[in-house]
Amino acid sequence: MKEILIIDLQGYLIDVDLGPDHETGVTEIYETVEADSATETGPAVFEQRLVGYRVAIPVPPGLYKPRFDLAAWEASQAQQGPPEPVTDGEGNTAIPQLQQPEIAYWVEGLAPEEIEAIRTRPAEPGPMERLRAENEALKNRLQQAEAISAETSADLQAFMDHYFSNGGF
Repeated sequence: MKEILIIDLQGYLIDVDLGPDHETGVTEIYETVEADSATETGPAVFEQRLVGYRVAIPVPPGLYKPRFDLAAWEASQAQQGPPEPVTDGEGNTAIPQLQQPEIAYWVEGLAPEEIEAIRTRPAEPGPMERLRAENEALKNRLQQAEAISAETSADLQAFMDHYFSNGGF
């Protein structure tokens, strides 16, 4: 089994699947939908709609948003022509897959400005940095609460001194 990449009609990676080791190249994915021309009284009419592709060509490392260049793939396949059937010594006939030349079918799907924005974005703090910042904030709140408590205690002591020095009740 090997990794098969599922792409949308624009060539962007949308899912990953497992496929047999012998799967190569690009295969169209269709879904069956009811045709718009179907009538309520007549039999249902269905049609096949292209929804994506299965790609058995791995994504090279270093791409931020990989996009498969379907036009380059189709052009390279058109240059090679259709494969000729091959018959083995036992009478079995098979159609071999076209050889895939070393072409970069996977391209960067982001604009250079978007890549630069990703590269220059400040790194998010890790869990330890977040805990340190939270701890520092709690210490500051505790110091503020202690200062208010000390001020309140001093005010209360001053009130009680004044109250009892004037005869109390």
